[in-house]
Amino acid sequence: METAAEELYKIVSRAKRANRSIRANIERMQTLTANEAKTQFGHFIDMAQREPVRVVRRERVVGVMVSAQDYDAMRAFYANRLQHTLAVSAAQSEKAGMTAKRLEALLRDES
Repeated sequence: METAAEELYKIVSRAKRANRSIRANIERMQTLTANEAKTQFGHFIDMAQREPVRVVRRERVVGVMVSAQDYDAMRAFYANRLQHTLAVSAAQSEKAGMTAKRLEALLRDES
């Protein structure tokens, strides 16, 4: 059985790998200026259905358009990751002796 620390280490390692992959994809991402996105909005939407499209204004990224399907997948991923992190934290707290009664007392303490 893995300790909570080992499990957390694996989660952090997976997140770091995912972030590196995301950064690499961002570098290859299609880019439109804000003016191009405005004047070619139909084309912009079509591009975003295939892959995320970066929007830049004055050489600074101001947004990214993604398909509704990709957006839903990202929200689900982050919600799942948050639930997992909360479950790991709760298990660690319980193992360290935290109880609902003790937590309530800590939250009431104003010192």
